Amino acid sequence: MNIERMDPGDVVYGPFPAKVIKDATKMNHYCLVLSVDRDSGLFLAAIGTSNHIDSSPLPTELLVSRQEDIRKAKLKKPTRFDVSEMAWLSADVFVECGNIRFSQKLIYGFFKSCKAAGLLKEEEYD
Repeated sequence: MNIERMDPGDVVYGPFPAKVIKDATKMNHYCLVLSVDRDSGLFLAAIGTSNHIDSSPLPTELLVSRQEDIRKAKLKKPTRFDVSEMAWLSADVFVECGNIRFSQKLIYGFFKSCKAAGLLKEEEYD
């Protein structure tokens, strides 16, 4: 994917680091872009999973579960993005899927999960 077209809130698909994923057959995941460093060609991403969607999401997780949101974000099924499980990744091995910027509810959830993970200064977004 072209890093110049990437923005926070984008949903991308590609290999998430092996240090997080133990099973090599499950290396490719949907990821939520948190930050973009255009100079280095890297982006910070939170891993997505469709496992255990029925359980209560953690405060650091953004849950995309409404059918309309799943379709617009171009996901295949309900997905949890855990912003506490993130890594800097190379954009050139990822493909663009969609984004969450179309939904105020998802944007609010995105900021709320980032705040819970300590990625935002509390006084800036209260």
